[in-house]
Amino acid sequence: MESQKASPLTSALVGTRHGCPAGEPALPVDAAAQCARHTAAEESVRAFYRDRALLDLPADLPRYRTAVLPGYLAELSWLGIADDLTGPDRLAEEAISYVPALRPDLPYFDRVNAHDPRLGIIHEGVHHQQLAMSWRHPDPIRRHFYDSAVNEGIAFYHEELVLLAGLFEDAPASRRTVRNFMRLRSARVGVDIALAVGGMTVPEAAELLVREVPLDAATAHHEAAFFALTPGQGLSYQAGKTQVLALLADARRLFGERFELRCFHNHLWRNGNVPLSLLRWEYLGDREEVDRADALVTASA
Repeated sequence: MESQKASPLTSALVGTRHGCPAGEPALPVDAAAQCARHTAAEESVRAFYRDRALLDLPADLPRYRTAVLPGYLAELSWLGIADDLTGPDRLAEEAISYVPALRPDLPYFDRVNAHDPRLGIIHEGVHHQQLAMSWRHPDPIRRHFYDSAVNEGIAFYHEELVLLAGLFEDAPASRRTVRNFMRLRSARVGVDIALAVGGMTVPEAAELLVREVPLDAATAHHEAAFFALTPGQGLSYQAGKTQVLALLADARRLFGERFELRCFHNHLWRNGNVPLSLLRWEYLGDREEVDRADALVTASA
């Protein structure tokens, strides 16, 4: 286990002051080599879950693979992350994350994933795990309902989970990068709100992300422009993670010695398409958040 004294919330404020940490491992020779490295890394993450009793993935859950980004998709990659996470009618297919050709000026996320594929697996790969498990749910409503705050919250929570559990004990640069992810998701909250209420322009938001996270200018501009177009998406990562942590803490108190972290994660991943307020009611018998939501609807009617 990596020594980590800070609380989960204060840990989100700790990060490197450099978008490209010193000591990063060498880049693979090309994108094909990166894909081969990713395959081994994805299996190592699954083995880590088993060894640390963190999560039970179904034995037949398809893999989260990578492939070289084809030209026709490269022209559309500005629209978002070039992932195919399959869907409810494609449960036997592997998910694919497309990686660009390697070059010295790769954008932030492409660069860190090329250095250590686990850095992408612990977020985008978790989206695939959680969605694929939810799409198998016996309740058809839970297969198809989607709440981005829960999905992003689970993936963001998972990043810190595996950091604290020691996944990156062999990779100091990757540990710093995960902390930098936390700094970025925290910064997104203020940026998201400021853009939505007109308190900040897209160039100003990009400049803040370059300075405070920091990010490269191209990634920062893409982030700022995307969150200007999708109000609420930027803060969903931190909001969702905070709800997951609250659910975890309350479950540990309620169940005491009967609490098992692995069982908690199994339930969360399998039901992660529905709002955490409903999971709290179902899992803990606590419907306070649901009642507050009902009261807001009644008051606005």
